[in-house]
Amino acid sequence: MNVTSFSVLSQYLYSPHTWIHPISVKYKFFCILIILLSIPLNSSIYIMIIILTFSYITLLNCTNLKYTFKLIKNLYTYCFLLFITYLLNLKSGILNQHIYNIKRYYPLKLILIKRQNFFIYSYDHIVIPKFLLQISFFIYSNIIFMRILFLTTKYEEIIFLLFQYIDKIKNKQFFFIQTLICSLSLASQFIELIIKYFQNKIISLKLRKIYHKIHKYQSYNYLILSFFFDLINDINQICFFIYSREIIINKFYIINI
Repeated sequence: MNVTSFSVLSQYLYSPHTWIHPISVKYKFFCILIILLSIPLNSSIYIMIIILTFSYITLLNCTNLKYTFKLIKNLYTYCFLLFITYLLNLKSGILNQHIYNIKRYYPLKLILIKRQNFFIYSYDHIVIPKFLLQISFFIYSNIIFMRILFLTTKYEEIIFLLFQYIDKIKNKQFFFIQTLICSLSLASQFIELIIKYFQNKIISLKLRKIYHKIHKYQSYNYLILSFFFDLINDINQICFFIYSREIIINKFYIINI
């Protein structure tokens, strides 16, 4: 199998040293695991607060002192706005609702007599079930936390940590462990590839300098569709290689390597 595009060394080229790096791998791994397991049980407003908070905390470690003070100042404003938003949602009962009303904006460009361009936004209310928002928040939080883990921890350290716990139970359920290791080894190859897909497509959109909102929506749709097509293509290739080389799970002795 060709795995040159899945090189684990590329993370060290664009990952600066932050305050999360010195933390023990075991604490980071299990802390993120507990957070991800508890996300489906919480309300969407709490999930959104956690996502925004962790996204902001990762920016606080900066060498520029003025920029750091500015971030801290904005953090207080950000926390205050979150608190006000929570109180308003609690008072209006939105936390207990099962659906949310979301506004979509359709820009219409009009040319007047003075040849000045104005944008008029018409609002179209749509109703989205709560479980769809919960699923989207869960997927986005998974991407963020896994991204933080992989940027602050070496891949081999995570693998060794998993092997320590797998080695304790491999004698009890040998076939299950071998199946799990085979699945994890194949799934781990998609992690960095998915991140690269998003990075390359976002950079390509930024280089095009698309400012019109309608064109942005079209570009985002194209980005999502192309991402899924590329992912399906990679899955088909890996399945083809596994089938052609007749890789058997019982002979997948990666622990002994």
